[in-house]
Amino acid sequence: MEYVQMKTPQGDLETVDEFKTYKEARLMLKEYRLSDTYNEYYLSQRACKGWELMNDEMYIKKIEELEAEGLTTSDAQAVLEVK
Repeated sequence: MEYVQMKTPQGDLETVDEFKTYKEARLMLKEYRLSDTYNEYYLSQRACKGWELMNDEMYIKKIEELEAEGLTTSDAQAVLEVK
């Protein structure tokens, strides 16, 4: 797997996408760089800590439950201690 990582000017890192092939990841990396010149984008073979959790069905269900209670997505993520 290839992952597109985003690094903000403040130094925060985040995995923003994943691809099965390097070729596909490289093509999308160009799109990310064209659409957002503020942040730095690069490829990695490893995702950030929270990436697997963000794709976990139980995690998604918990986020949806918290949103149903009136929290925003970012507040729900904070409650679950994930950036």
